[in-house]
Amino acid sequence: MEELFQYMKTLRSQINDVADQAAKLSVEEHMLFTTVETLQKDLDLVKNETRQVKEETDQMTKAKGKIYSQILQNQRKIASLESDSSTLSQTLKLMQQEKLCLSAKLVDQSTYYEKVGQDISAQLTEHQEWINAQDFGSRPREVNEKAGGTKEFPNDVGQSLTKDFQAAQANFGKMEKLKSDLALKNTKSELRDMDEKSLEEDLQALLSDKSGEAEYVQSLQLQITRVKEISHIVRCSCGEEYNVKLDK
Repeated sequence: MEELFQYMKTLRSQINDVADQAAKLSVEEHMLFTTVETLQKDLDLVKNETRQVKEETDQMTKAKGKIYSQILQNQRKIASLESDSSTLSQTLKLMQQEKLCLSAKLVDQSTYYEKVGQDISAQLTEHQEWINAQDFGSRPREVNEKAGGTKEFPNDVGQSLTKDFQAAQANFGKMEKLKSDLALKNTKSELRDMDEKSLEEDLQALLSDKSGEAEYVQSLQLQITRVKEISHIVRCSCGEEYNVKLDK
């Protein structure tokens, strides 16, 4: 009987030990389960942050591609503006050379026409004074004092003088027309000057556009540099840190 009691005591002690070990295992299992849940949450968080970083990286890559495309377009535009600027500069030089040639021709023509006009005006004045000095109606005859007789004055002298006067007037009209043509050429020269000023303004506008485009390209390149410098740090509950950044 005493042996039975001893056996029961030993069995109860073993049962208590097993119960204690089971309790310890249960506690450890709960701790491990809690740790697994925490790690799973951290893993899910890291996955979400990784996915977010990937989306941001994709967006930055697209933005970088768009910026590169804009840079290429602006570089093409700058090249086109440089070509237009060169063409306008050459055109402006040619117009300036033509302007100098035309100005010299206009000065020569103006001097010539002014001299011809003065000569014609002097001749007209001389003819008019001579005609006014004659009195063909009251002096049909001219006394020839040396011959002692009379001499008939030709009837066609007045007509001849009238024709000469009309011819002089026609020449004067031609001179007025030449002056008018000269004024027209001067007007065309002024219009050409206006075209030249317009070309100069266009050239300055193109140079201004070129400068603005260059500044815009520099700003885009600065944006790309800043995008490349962006990085994102992901922290895990286990203490590890992950640095996620855009590939250069």
